[in-house]
Amino acid sequence: MRQSVDGSEASDPVHPSETIGGEPGLKKAKRHIALDPEAASLLLKQAVALFESPAPEGYAHPGDLALCAYLFLLTRVHGPDAQAFVERVARTAGEEFFAARTLARSFVSNRTEWPVGKEYPSGQPVEPSAAALRDT
Repeated sequence: MRQSVDGSEASDPVHPSETIGGEPGLKKAKRHIALDPEAASLLLKQAVALFESPAPEGYAHPGDLALCAYLFLLTRVHGPDAQAFVERVARTAGEEFFAARTLARSFVSNRTEWPVGKEYPSGQPVEPSAAALRDT
């Protein structure tokens, strides 16, 4: 704990992934896709589809926070296609994906968190997704 400007106690800032990572549903999803490469590929496809879906003009995308959850899972469990997708979000997301863009940029700048070269317990390779590599 630290002291805020008004003298009250303030919590230390945490990386957004620490907050997201504590969610029970995401913990379960993380375990599931770590054991099932097909589920990991599907997760990436869903994240790409969400990112490519239009937002109401002038408003935040209704899937902004859902994309944050996808990004968290993809950086923890998936491989190079997921990394390329997260980099794409960091580079190309507009204001409609403010939270997802901020989180993606954080992941990209903190590459030490990425499980580079991680192998899945099933031993199955994850199908690459060309959509993850596309720029919009």
